[in-house]
Amino acid sequence: MWKKFFLCTALMCGVLGAGAARAISFETRDFDALAREAEQVVVGTATEASSRRTGEREIVTDYRFDNLEVIKGSVPGPSLTLTLLGGTVGADTLSVAGAPKFIAGVRYLVFVAGNGSVMFPMVGGQQGIFQIRSDAATGVARVHDYAGRPVTRLPVRGNQSLVDNNSTGSTDPAAGALTKDDFITAIKTRMAAQGAK
Repeated sequence: MWKKFFLCTALMCGVLGAGAARAISFETRDFDALAREAEQVVVGTATEASSRRTGEREIVTDYRFDNLEVIKGSVPGPSLTLTLLGGTVGADTLSVAGAPKFIAGVRYLVFVAGNGSVMFPMVGGQQGIFQIRSDAATGVARVHDYAGRPVTRLPVRGNQSLVDNNSTGSTDPAAGALTKDDFITAIKTRMAAQGAK
């Protein structure tokens, strides 16, 4: 599968220029779809990113996560490495607009599917990536979407928004964000209803 994609990417790069590629978009997913489609659901801290070539022109970036909490599936060791298309090796860059990236030191909750066999192994792309931030006042871990906005309710069918812009009326928008524990409980509830392990 990688070979077919890389062939298409190489052809696009040849037509568009060495470092260019088209933007990507992902089909909208609700919370049930995120929980159902994920092979793994993991909370971890991004610790490093390293880019490498997988062929003559293909570049991928390996993002390593440590301090893991596995909610669904299994991880074969104390860390998890997610491999995404794109990155920089020497003077060569393969850039894919809209492709997710992870920041070292940030804690994430990620819905993973197809790691190592698809170009972006997060269910729904950025929709399957959440930041876990500690509330400065209380120390409670709260959930934010990929862009850093507080998640105040779960996405449901017919209403795909993860973010309620009129959440609490508080001057601190993060105060109304779901706690990590509540979010994980909701994931486990969905998994149990779907018969997942």
